[in-house]
Amino acid sequence: KFTFVPLDATHEAYFNAADAARIRAIGTPVAEVVASLIEQRVTGYSTWQKVAEEDATPVHDPLCVVALLDPSVLKEVEHAHCEIDCGGGAAYGQTIFDIRNGRMDALEPNCYVALGADRKKYVDAIVNILARSREQH
Repeated sequence: KFTFVPLDATHEAYFNAADAARIRAIGTPVAEVVASLIEQRVTGYSTWQKVAEEDATPVHDPLCVVALLDPSVLKEVEHAHCEIDCGGGAAYGQTIFDIRNGRMDALEPNCYVALGADRKKYVDAIVNILARSREQH
């Protein structure tokens, strides 16, 4: 089973300044680095690319890792047909999902795509993972 986790999902699973403070409070060097990186990303996103909440940022790749540990962190997972446009037109290089299954002309689904994510579950999972690293030292 191959599941894409596009920006639709990662932008719903954002971190904010309060999340960074919660991570920093874990008190490990790793948690300090993670909190600092989140704060840097919050600054960048607040300046250049707003997300759902003020002073927030998506952190894309860890969502995929958390989804491997707990697939329920992903929401609205659709069985879809996926193609990469290699035709040189306006969508050249884009990953295109057809989630309108059931149409007579629909192509057979060949993957899954997550259209959303559970922000609280994602943030809690990251905090718990980082807190466990404190117990190992």
